[in-house]
Amino acid sequence: QMGLHGWLYVTVLASCFAVYTAQYYVFANFLPKIFRELSTDNMFQIAAVTAIFIALNAGGNFFSGILHRAGVASWALICTASVGLALLAPLVLAEAAPIGLRLAASALLSFVSGFVPSSLFAAIPRLSAAPSVRTFINAGLVQASAIGQLIGAPLVGFVVARSESWLAAAPLIWGAAGLIFLAAMALRILSKDMPDL
Repeated sequence: QMGLHGWLYVTVLASCFAVYTAQYYVFANFLPKIFRELSTDNMFQIAAVTAIFIALNAGGNFFSGILHRAGVASWALICTASVGLALLAPLVLAEAAPIGLRLAASALLSFVSGFVPSSLFAAIPRLSAAPSVRTFINAGLVQASAIGQLIGAPLVGFVVARSESWLAAAPLIWGAAGLIFLAAMALRILSKDMPDL
């Protein structure tokens, strides 16, 4: 039995992961198209950009784990990721920005946003050490991730198709960043009375 507090905690974790996944797959799916329109038709270069984006996200996950071991709280890392997302997304999407700046912004965005998944999963044991509860929460986060994948990319694709500008997707990304930030603040409040790991 997790109680109301436990269910709120799980809901915040799952909701945050859904929103994170929605924005992540927007960039992972559309980045080749964004840069192909403005810079190159070389498919190897386009594939390399996407592969580097994904690898940097994994690097952010790994680095986040190091920071957790050093004592940095999950909510703080999630906040950092949300601020980075809000600041960097417009640079990635801005058609008028130099391609070098856009590539650098996308690399940093991918790395910083990688702080979110590891922070969410690191926060799970604070709720319960029982394997059955942790398994249930892990499954909930995975399902939330699938929902984010389902919603994010089609929604951004619809907005961009109507406006014919990638920058039109920026308010959606800002909204996602805001929700991730709010989730981090909620985790901070909900975890105050929980044991440290």
